[in-house]
Amino acid sequence: MKNTVQLLLILTFFNACNYKSQTESKKENDINFKIDSVKNTKIEKTLKNQLMKYLIAFNGGDPEKAISYCYPDIFIWMERQFPNDYNIESVKEMYRESINNLKKTAKEENLTYDFQIGEITNKIDLGNQKLYSVVVSIIAKKKFDEFKLGDEIIAISFDNGSNWKFIQKDPETAPSILKMKFSNEIVQQIMSN
Repeated sequence: MKNTVQLLLILTFFNACNYKSQTESKKENDINFKIDSVKNTKIEKTLKNQLMKYLIAFNGGDPEKAISYCYPDIFIWMERQFPNDYNIESVKEMYRESINNLKKTAKEENLTYDFQIGEITNKIDLGNQKLYSVVVSIIAKKKFDEFKLGDEIIAISFDNGSNWKFIQKDPETAPSILKMKFSNEIVQQIMSN
C-alpha cells in the first residue's frame, strides 16, 4: 500500500475525475485516457489534447518531449533556487528515474493506471494570453481495488490557445514562477479555487 501511495504521488507531482457527463476515451501507449469533453470549445479541446500528449511523453519516458510541454519559467525558477545543483540534464534524469520507479512499482504491485483529464475549473483570458486550471486524476487499479488521486494543472498559452505549457498548481511554487510574467492579481486569480 505504501508503494501504491508513492506511485500516485510521483504521478501527481508530474501531472497532475470520474464524471457522469459525456467523456471521450482514448488509448495511447497502453494507457487509457478519459477526457471530459462536455461543452469544450476548440481551445479547450486543444488544451486537453496537448495535456494528454504531455502525460504520454512523461509515461513513455521521453523527457525531452515532456519537458517541451512544461512551462519554461519553471526551469528559470529552478536555476535561481538551486544555482549550484541545477542543470537540464539532471531534470531529464529525474524524469527518467521517476518513470522507471513508477513502472517498477506498478509491476511489483500488479497495478494498472488510467489518466482522467477533467473539467476546466478556472479561466483567465487576457486576449492572446490564457491561463486555465484543469483537473487531472490518476486512477490506479489492483484487482478489485481502485485508488484515485487528483490535482490541478495550470495550462498557459501565449498564442490564443494554439500551444499550451503546463505547471502543477502547487501553492508553494507556482505563484513565484507565475509572477515572473504575470501580475500578482492574475496569479491570485488563477490560484484561487
